[in-house]
Parts: sequence; C-alpha cells; structure tokens
Amino acid sequence: MDKEQVFEFINKTGDEQVVIEVEKDTKFKGIVLISKMNECNISFEVRVHEGGEADLYALVQGQEAERGSFRVSMVHLEPNTRANVQVKAVLDGQSKLTFNGLIKVLPQAQKTQSYLREDVLLLSKDAQSLGAPQLEIEANDVKASHGSTVGRIDDEQLFYLASRGIDKEEAKKLIIKGFIDSIINQAHVSLSQYN
Repeated sequence: MDKEQVFEFINKTGDEQVVIEVEKDTKFKGIVLISKMNECNISFEVRVHEGGEADLYALVQGQEAERGSFRVSMVHLEPNTRANVQVKAVLDGQSKLTFNGLIKVLPQAQKTQSYLREDVLLLSKDAQSLGAPQLEIEANDVKASHGSTVGRIDDEQLFYLASRGIDKEEAKKLIIKGFIDSIINQAHVSLSQYN
C-alpha cells in the first residue's frame, strides 16, 4: 500500500459537506480541528474502496453559547477495508455539540474492520453533548464496533494533582491536555510531513 492521502480540515464554520473517496489499496488519514463551532453544521462521508484504510481524527472545542453539529459516515463499499474514527470534544460555557457517527458496511464489503469512538469532556455544568454512534452492517464477515463517553473533570484527579503542588487551574489544563493529546499528536505527525 504505497498510495497515501492526507486531508486536513481546520477551523471551518457554517455548513460544510465533505465526501472523500479512499481508492483501492490507498491509505487515508484525515485531521479535523474545529476550535470555534459558530453554529457549524459539518458532515464528512468517507467512502472506502477495496483494500483501503481510513483513519479520521477530530477535535472539537465549544465555548460560551456556541452550537455545532458534526456528522461522520464511514462507508465500506468493497471487501478488505479498515477504518478508525476518533472524535474528541471539549465543551465549556453553554456550548452544545450534536454528534452523529455512522459505520456502514455494504453487503459486498466482507472482511471489513471498523471502529468509531466519541469522547466528550464537559468543563461546565451547562455544556451539553448529544451523541449518536451507529452501526449499519449488511455483511456477515465484519469486525465493527462503536463507543461514546461523556464526562467531567474528576475531583479525585484535581485532588491528586493538588497534593503534588499543582494549583487547580493548572491541574485542569493538564487534564484537558491529556484528554486531547491523542488527536493533537496525530495532527503533529500529519503536519510535520510538510515541514
């Protein structure tokens, strides 16, 4: 597999619909960074052809009263495909994110492996996340799964860091950094290819 596609989508606002074709025996890596939702309605459809591999990493940040909708569809069209979708969101203020994730495996897409995960960290009591990860499997020789978590910063984590001499605000920053590092690291690896 010597063909590789890299796609970066950084800080778009408004309505965006993106369709990406991962051609036969091609490896695709997508990085989505949204630092301001600004009423965004963003939709990605990644269509994976025979022997293709797709990795999509997304980081969404919501603040104040921002609203946003983010949809990812990973569609396996043909056999022997692999895909991984990892979405992380950090929401503060009264921000609200609606996430819809779909793994769709067509009948001819045997030997598919696909995973979808969404993790949300709420920084305020008024921030909200509505997640709907879904599987639509029409083939019988498939490994596919999905997961979704929503949580807040744990008081025990803050206490532990305070016992090590780290003040509360710095501790929150460290926890947030640890939460988003897997996405940021993927973006750095991708961006470093162009330097």
